[in-house]
Amino acid sequence: MNLSISHSRIFIKILSIHILLNMLLIAGLSYNYYGGYDSDNRKSPISYMAVLEKFLFSKEKIEKFDHIYRNQQVFEMLYQRYIDDLENIIKTTDKKVLMLYLPYGENAQIHKSGADLIKNSLKNLNNSNIQFIDIFSEVFNDYDSYRVTESDGHPSKEANVMIADAIIKNYFNKYQPKISSYIGDAYKNSNKIKCFFPPQINVDKGTWSVRTNSNGCRMDKEIDELNLKNNYRVILLGDSVVVPWSVDIEDGFPNLLEEKIDNLFIINIGKNSTSLKKMKNFIEEYNQIIQPDLIILQTQIESIANYFYSVPFNRSDATKEEIEIENEIYNKLRLHISLIFLLNTIIFFIPYFLLTPKTQIKNKEGL
Repeated sequence: MNLSISHSRIFIKILSIHILLNMLLIAGLSYNYYGGYDSDNRKSPISYMAVLEKFLFSKEKIEKFDHIYRNQQVFEMLYQRYIDDLENIIKTTDKKVLMLYLPYGENAQIHKSGADLIKNSLKNLNNSNIQFIDIFSEVFNDYDSYRVTESDGHPSKEANVMIADAIIKNYFNKYQPKISSYIGDAYKNSNKIKCFFPPQINVDKGTWSVRTNSNGCRMDKEIDELNLKNNYRVILLGDSVVVPWSVDIEDGFPNLLEEKIDNLFIINIGKNSTSLKKMKNFIEEYNQIIQPDLIILQTQIESIANYFYSVPFNRSDATKEEIEIENEIYNKLRLHISLIFLLNTIIFFIPYFLLTPKTQIKNKEGL
């Protein structure tokens, strides 16, 4: 009798712990669905399919941009927002704009399709100041030599060398750009330039570190009179790929370009998940101070997918169509979470009810 009662009590404790774990699972699903904050302090969701893949161990790996790319209605809406912002960036300057297709991720086929899509879009803009280089397709084609580790899709040290060489071959050797004169004394206000990282940080990441200068750019050089007046000035815009993430500054392709090309000064404004709107705002605010000879803009298919914002945290920017689409996905997620919770609870309650009658019989025998 005592043994059965003891087992019953233990089981009830286990059941309580299990229910608690279920609640934590639901909270975890919700947090991961909403995603992390991007550089504009918005929350970007991953698709409910990616949540299920992560927590229910689906055999197929589904990435956010992969899912969005398959959904034609969603993709066309996001693509138009991307093109509008891209046009706005180009309109903010009369200088040359070099577009680089440099992706993060592990789906080579999606990226090849994305490169063709963006390249054709630039042709439709019909602007002779825009050049496009598909670095990924030309140099890598797959991720065997591109990523740092099995879990990281950022370019490795070796890949950054190849990226730098490809840019030199396809742009600097071809166009032989020349330094333009620096007019006025705008450099005196260079200390007012605010990049997207905090200034003067030095964070050890183990095998590499994140360092920034006094302007918050991930570079060692300062934006000062000497560097602005005597060099070919380049503004580099992009996401974590151009930061570059997962390697030291010395091993990133921006620094390698400066080493290989005389009188080149790259102002690296790269930041994880930076939006095109934020890039445009930077150019508008600091174009006169920097007076760039060239603007390099890194892009990828995920740059389009990142326009899929989470409605609960971004209703002010969402259209009626976006809200309807995202609510549909949220409802699917809620249904799956509810089914997970219900199924697990039933599984643990069945043995509880099977055990209870045995406990009652043994209690009567003891009386």
